[in-house]
Amino acid sequence: LDANKGIDMVIDAFLKIHENHPDTELEIAGALNPGDVYTTAYYPKLRDRLFKLAKREITLRVNPSDDEIMNVYKSSRVFANYNPGEHFGICTIESQAAGAVPVVAYGGGQMETVSDGETGFLVKNREEMADRMELLLNDDLTFKRMSEGAMERAKLFSNESFAAKWVDLIKEITL
Repeated sequence: LDANKGIDMVIDAFLKIHENHPDTELEIAGALNPGDVYTTAYYPKLRDRLFKLAKREITLRVNPSDDEIMNVYKSSRVFANYNPGEHFGICTIESQAAGAVPVVAYGGGQMETVSDGETGFLVKNREEMADRMELLLNDDLTFKRMSEGAMERAKLFSNESFAAKWVDLIKEITL
């Protein structure tokens, strides 16, 4: 839970789409690490903002277990994150593996893990984020196609896939 993850932008996009989708919920899940300057500086601001919004449709899960995180992914249509400087971003792959379609920042490792328009969306601002979230909520065929594509894409980053690539590389350099 730090400001670099673009949580405020995700909240803003959610508030925009929530007008047309009042049954939609936003679950924010992340670690609160004592001693981490980013987390400890941001968490009180996030908590205060959510308190002021007083929206029952927004849930904050602090230090969720792996099972809780997996259940959030599995029950979600969309995974949203806005961090253009995100490194590889394992959360994006985890969400894809569970069938949630990522709507993430155009930048960083997400450009490697998301095939824009096929396995998720790469966005440049909150308006694009809200528009892509809206599309995934309105269009079941697009959601289904992209969810299936996301699950397939996630396989490229599995342990088995990486092991096979290492085996191929070792064979190539030892022959």
